[in-house]
Amino acid sequence: MKASISVVTMFLVSPAFAIQIDGKLDEPAWQQAIVYDEFVQTLPNTGTPPAVKTRAMLITSEDGIYIGIVNQQEERSRRYSSHDQHTSADFNIVYLDFAGSGSTAYEFVATLGGGTMDGTYTRGNESNRDWDGLWSVAVSEDKDAWYSEFFIPWSVATFRSSADAATRNMAVSFMRYNIAAQEIYFFPDTSRVLSTFTYDFQPFDAQIAQSGSWAVTPYFSGTWQVDDGEQDNNLGLDLVYKPNSAHQFLLTLNPDFGQVESDELVVNYTNIETLRSDKRPFFAENQSLFDVRGPGNLKLFHTRRIGGASSDGLGVQEISLAAKSIHSLASADVGVFYAREKDMQHSAGSSFLAGRWLRSDDDWSLGQLATFVDVPQMSRKAAMSNLDFNYRVSEQTTIFANILASRVEDQHNVTMGRAATLSASLRPSRIWNNQLDFSYFSDQLELNDLGYLPRNDLVRARYTGEYSLVDFPSDSTFRRIYLKGIAEYSQNTGGDVLPSVHSAVMRLDLKNRYSWIGVAERRSSGIDDLIAADHGKVAMPAQHWFKMQLVSPTSDLYSYDVAGIVYQEGLDEWARRADINTKWFVTDNIRVELNFQHIDSDDWFIGRGAGTVNRYSRTLQKWGLNLNSRLSTNSDISWKIEWYGLKATGQEGYQVSALDLIPRAERPEDILRSALSMQVRYRYKLAPLSDLYLVYARSGSEVGAGLNVSHTELMRRTWQAPKENYLLLKLNYRL
Repeated sequence: MKASISVVTMFLVSPAFAIQIDGKLDEPAWQQAIVYDEFVQTLPNTGTPPAVKTRAMLITSEDGIYIGIVNQQEERSRRYSSHDQHTSADFNIVYLDFAGSGSTAYEFVATLGGGTMDGTYTRGNESNRDWDGLWSVAVSEDKDAWYSEFFIPWSVATFRSSADAATRNMAVSFMRYNIAAQEIYFFPDTSRVLSTFTYDFQPFDAQIAQSGSWAVTPYFSGTWQVDDGEQDNNLGLDLVYKPNSAHQFLLTLNPDFGQVESDELVVNYTNIETLRSDKRPFFAENQSLFDVRGPGNLKLFHTRRIGGASSDGLGVQEISLAAKSIHSLASADVGVFYAREKDMQHSAGSSFLAGRWLRSDDDWSLGQLATFVDVPQMSRKAAMSNLDFNYRVSEQTTIFANILASRVEDQHNVTMGRAATLSASLRPSRIWNNQLDFSYFSDQLELNDLGYLPRNDLVRARYTGEYSLVDFPSDSTFRRIYLKGIAEYSQNTGGDVLPSVHSAVMRLDLKNRYSWIGVAERRSSGIDDLIAADHGKVAMPAQHWFKMQLVSPTSDLYSYDVAGIVYQEGLDEWARRADINTKWFVTDNIRVELNFQHIDSDDWFIGRGAGTVNRYSRTLQKWGLNLNSRLSTNSDISWKIEWYGLKATGQEGYQVSALDLIPRAERPEDILRSALSMQVRYRYKLAPLSDLYLVYARSGSEVGAGLNVSHTELMRRTWQAPKENYLLLKLNYRL
């Protein structure tokens, strides 16, 4: 429960109070800090004081917030992870809500291995790791404890000031992960999985300077094609200006050099698009105001739409400029976004516009997001407007709702769609949580010009219940037993009942730090209205899915995660799947990961266009190798390679007619597909948000029909005939 007190912190401006971010916490200023030491264990969720002590301290200055955390601990993990990568080291997290309203919180992570992460949380517990902020942290240790020391400048976020332009109510929370014990400690008593998470922070009052700030980040990228020697050089610029804490203006010119980190290879033969993240600096920086979501991966502003694949399908649509302004006014937060793509030789660029306002109080928020996209290449104009409402009924109950409409005009017609979503969360006790989601998307709803909607034409209700058993005797084998149940009913707006989902999950966390996970799922018989791609519907039989998984302790030098799955993905037969994920720390600074997946299916049932659906027997192999090494405090190198090979033998082909499957005389053509992606990336950190990258990337794919080829030969062919084979030099430096 959030305490009712708040503390006023004063500026520390005397030279005697100077703090150096070195992780040592030995400056006299720390003796005057606010102290938070009443941490609670939330994993396993016992709600009791932890066996080891944690002490967090907070100081504000004219420039920002200083935070120090003392972690008493004997057994420690110092495994290195680069920025925004999952870690196997002990770590601290600081959560800051600069507005004190619960609508948006910023996350700052420091690991004992020297890694960092950051991100945002909105509307309770919706997390986004795309954001990268300008902040600093250092860690140190001695025989008794390890220490983390953060500095978070006021310029990292936009927030309104009070009427006297001096004192501002904020809120903070701290998390510690003791990886050897596999325990999480929080202050105050809350958890990231709770829908009330960002509303549970501890309030404090800070005096804030009203001075302005600005930052200019010029970019250079040079690409050299290995095969033909062709070169392509680009210059770009990011500009950030904050006249005070309540206003921010951002501009980027010629920003789209792509992401340095390559996307994961995905095998997707469905009619639902794969959702991908966006790490481009401009589109990630202070984007949380526009980040409105809903159940089922619904995103109303998906920045990967901007500068995506060109309309002619021949490349990437480059961006000429983008700008946004964010203002924290007395009555509401307001933002405007604009982006313009370049006109390419055979593809005209699109324009994107968005506006957003959000009014927040202690227990509720009300906002609106409106977007407009002009696609001249297709004579298409798409608009969307959404009204969102969030209300914390009590400390145990929250409600979040969206009401939206879309309008799309092209050279043929005008379509208008509607949608509504409702999410309600109820937590009767600390070990029992309930979530109810309802979604309605009309058949004319179109959001994918600037948003992400897996599918329209849907009415869905979903219940999720979670329960944990944590009270075991000292001689018990178990640390925690976690239970989860899901029940989902859905139909399209025409009344066709889609397959319902019922699933059960049991996770057994043992005191030896191993975990066993079992999953059972049943999809009832129902209509599949997507598989034939607008050429009909297919009545599907019931399908089942069973999984058993073993997870070893992640703090060990060598750890693994293995799973065996049997499931149905067709009309009656079964598929078998094995997943093996391993991680080996050669040293604290060198990590090797090997991932392998094998699928052997007797009944793969997929659509092949124009109302044709086929059955195949298939094998799929997918593996990945990832090597990461820290070379020095400011530099690291990574080598990542992924490959998959798919071989599918055609069994039976059908033509969809009404709800019937009419057998086709000819056997479907076999499918042979292989894809490979490799990247070697060297990074040197010049300063915060300033990096030099040198990247070698090679990727390709192989498509055919002859199956008399080994997986090794498939891999060799894909390697020898790359579609991409280049060196990239990228430099960005924030001034």
